[in-house]
Amino acid sequence: MFFYDTPEHVLNCEVPPVRYLLEGKTRYVIAHYVSDHRLSPECKAFVTRMDSIKIPTRVEEAFNDLKWLEAINIEMEALQKNNTWDIVDLPKGTKPCRCR
Repeated sequence: MFFYDTPEHVLNCEVPPVRYLLEGKTRYVIAHYVSDHRLSPECKAFVTRMDSIKIPTRVEEAFNDLKWLEAINIEMEALQKNNTWDIVDLPKGTKPCRCR
């Protein structure tokens, strides 16, 4: 959907709009390298809508958002329905793997 700007344009680019800044969490802000100025109005509207979706970075954030919680539940139901795994007792003398 996007196109990569020419190096000349990247060197002369302005400061990206505030909606593209991620509060210092990103080393390379995509707005410095990608532009939407050649997109049709419909495509720009779509990109803007997609840009407004906040993707949680921690599971606690996802649990606090009803839409993400619903998506998690749907995925868990599908995994259980498809018998993706079996729940078993931990073998003696072993420790469970930890998650971040």
